[in-house]
Amino acid sequence: MSGTGPRHPLDEPGLSTLPAEDAGAQTQSRYAFQWNCAVPFALATLDEANPVRAVVCETHEDIFVLHLHGPELVSIKHRELSQPPWTVRELLEEPLGHLAERWLATGRRARCRVMTNHSLRPGAGEAAGLRDACSSGAQARLQPWAQRLADPLALAHEDALAMLSGLTLECDLPHRDHIASIYRMHKLRPLMRRLGLPIEADEVAYERLLGQIARASTDRARAPDALLEAMLAADGHAAVAVLRRRVAQRTLTADEIASCLRGLPTTSPRLTEAPTAPAPTSLVRKLEAGQVGPTAVRAAQRLRAAWYDLEARWRGLPGGGEEFGDLRIRAQALAAEVESEVASQVGYGARMHSRLAQRLAGGELVSQAPVMLDKELLLGLIFQLTDECEVWWSPPSTVL
Repeated sequence: MSGTGPRHPLDEPGLSTLPAEDAGAQTQSRYAFQWNCAVPFALATLDEANPVRAVVCETHEDIFVLHLHGPELVSIKHRELSQPPWTVRELLEEPLGHLAERWLATGRRARCRVMTNHSLRPGAGEAAGLRDACSSGAQARLQPWAQRLADPLALAHEDALAMLSGLTLECDLPHRDHIASIYRMHKLRPLMRRLGLPIEADEVAYERLLGQIARASTDRARAPDALLEAMLAADGHAAVAVLRRRVAQRTLTADEIASCLRGLPTTSPRLTEAPTAPAPTSLVRKLEAGQVGPTAVRAAQRLRAAWYDLEARWRGLPGGGEEFGDLRIRAQALAAEVESEVASQVGYGARMHSRLAQRLAGGELVSQAPVMLDKELLLGLIFQLTDECEVWWSPPSTVL
């Protein structure tokens, strides 16, 4: 992927240069490790606490990660385990040399990372010692390394110190034959659990993620209007337009990653009560006023807590806000229809409860939410709307 010499972004051929008959085998052997290494960064675009803004594949570096705190250049190197551990000289010849060039091109603003499946040669003055010094962040430990590496990196001493202060050497990653299985288990599954997605669909979701990363790592044919735009523009403008279009094609955002988690062939999420869900303020009183039985009232509290937990996990994420908002409106409309059917009866809440359950089981409430929802979870939404005074089970005068 990344060579030792300078590479202009417009000159990177990508997979479009591979012969069709050879693309599959070459992809698996040469690119699979790099694509898998991009998965944690891609999944981090859905991290509410410390999200990655975007991941740019195969342009300025193997991966260019836009964190909230700034950019990071990531060089990925797979090495056969039959080879010896990385030495300082080999790191300088391969990843660190071109990382230094591209770090300068970012105006010295980016952090740098090397990801490899192999180990580093042990010793205070060896590659493992460099990793430990960078991990510590201590200037006293980094100064000797800056003096030693400044000339090989073609950097001034102060620039070498600044680069090393933001350098991470991430070694001993899984081999390319195992990295997909390990990352699927330990990177993807925790996110799926947090979002309420059943983990039995993790293989499908992971394949979608790799496909999304693979597409972002390759050039795609430009539309005729884009070619016309490039031909009519001045040379400099044409180059900038092509570069911008290419970067946009190779950029992964939260929307693309969230799309990989929608419509999975799986059952509905496992019901769990949210430990942080607020206590229902009026749900119980409204159900009791509608003469809904005590068992149904208790079940309603649990289902409401389960819905609150699921909706809270997706709040603020792509595929969450608009879809859940649409579902809330549809759920209230369905509850209004059922209420109109039974409101002439005294104590109609029990009848309304039974009829709503039947219609939800029949699939009358269509959901565009990014997770499959069964009758129980949809009832939980109805009960949440009840607590918010959007759905009633008896005339308001009997409760207020």
